[in-house]
Amino acid sequence: MNDVIIVGGGPVGLLLAGELRLAGADPLVLEAADGAIRRNRSFGLRGLNGRTSQSLRMRGLTEALVKAQSEMFGVARGLARMMEGNRSRGHFAGLPLMEDEIQPGAAAGFVLKQPLLERIFHDWAVGLGVRIRTGHEVVDVVQEESAVRAVLADGRAERAAYLVGCDGGRSVVRKRSGIAFPGTDATMTGRVASAELADPDLVKTSMHGPGGLVHLSPVPGEISTIEFDGGPGDRDAPLTAEEMQASIRRTAGVDVTVTRLDGGIRFSDNTRQAATYRQGECSWRATPRMCIRRSAVRA
Repeated sequence: MNDVIIVGGGPVGLLLAGELRLAGADPLVLEAADGAIRRNRSFGLRGLNGRTSQSLRMRGLTEALVKAQSEMFGVARGLARMMEGNRSRGHFAGLPLMEDEIQPGAAAGFVLKQPLLERIFHDWAVGLGVRIRTGHEVVDVVQEESAVRAVLADGRAERAAYLVGCDGGRSVVRKRSGIAFPGTDATMTGRVASAELADPDLVKTSMHGPGGLVHLSPVPGEISTIEFDGGPGDRDAPLTAEEMQASIRRTAGVDVTVTRLDGGIRFSDNTRQAATYRQGECSWRATPRMCIRRSAVRA
């Protein structure tokens, strides 16, 4: 039986696995993606603030982050200018926050695509001896008398004394444990896509377009829109070129044509929080991460 099963091999799951390994546990990471086809979550950029980078420095990961970000600068010149000299401090409502002077020793922030973050954290965890199995989708979790069982999509199962959910806002672990997820409904629909436009010069980044927001990403080929229309409908339906084209036309106010779409996602501003951090033998450690305790262990 495993010490700990971690459901989800994203940045949080991988970092947790490494920390558990350093503490002497033998964790097993189960990731649904097979490694060849990444989830749509890979669109856009992920930011690490200075405090986070200080923590990652303690694990010897800063050098790899610096190298990965430098490689990105080769294809994202706008991002390079923004991050030059470690002056960027993020944004407020889309307006860049820049410091005129940086204090000596100030921690650097990082902006990277998620696959790059996952590659760095994956290599670190594997180097510590963490077992990571991709293509292992967890569809159910069952509490037994002396263990927790993770049921896989192919019918197989893995058992452990503990199980931790790092599988996102639509967490299977949370749902199967019966923890409610109340909050506020969406008021907007965001779309991010890797798309080719027949007339790209027609589209300009604007926070105040006629129908919403349109943004040309520092990552070449990526474009995003936001419309304040009450939220997306079926978020699981594939984003099509026709849908993205219509959204760009509404937000930018120009008759642009999408000639190719290599994938995309929808997102919204719905905000939710677990109703409780514990229900029966289940407890939340950090939203939306959850740990199922072995039945024999009581708080």
